[in-house]
Amino acid sequence: MARSTKTIAGDETMHYVSPRKKREAPKAKMQPPMTPMIDVTFQLLLFFLLTMTFREAEGIIPGTLPAEAGTPQTDPIELEKIEISLRPAAEGCLYEIRGLNVGINSPAELYARLKARQDAIGSADAPVIIKPSPDVGWEFVVEAFNQAMRAEFKNIGFATSS
Repeated sequence: MARSTKTIAGDETMHYVSPRKKREAPKAKMQPPMTPMIDVTFQLLLFFLLTMTFREAEGIIPGTLPAEAGTPQTDPIELEKIEISLRPAAEGCLYEIRGLNVGINSPAELYARLKARQDAIGSADAPVIIKPSPDVGWEFVVEAFNQAMRAEFKNIGFATSS
């Protein structure tokens, strides 16, 4: 078996290298520097901790009560409801205003009665409730609504007949 020799620069002596050492792969000596990586990690952690904002819990509305007591509120004035019932009739529809025992056949007459009721109450804020029976045509319900709007009522609603 021949001897393996290794020469070292600047050294004239022969050095022996075993075959096993020759077969070994050279070890990787590359290792990333850890100190800068740790510094960057801590800087990012500090940045996110300082810039984080906590979200308020859902369902909670922030608010404060007034420092001084205000003026006491008076009870709201209860306005008389104007209820218009609609029933089918032979020539169209019969409008009835609750409290009046007279059936109204025409939209013009309904307007006149609503305007007179508004003048008697003294307010356009009185609620007007239109209550059609199930077999009344839709055009008569719309006509009742139009006459209440024409009489300048502000609070108009619909109810189902019971």
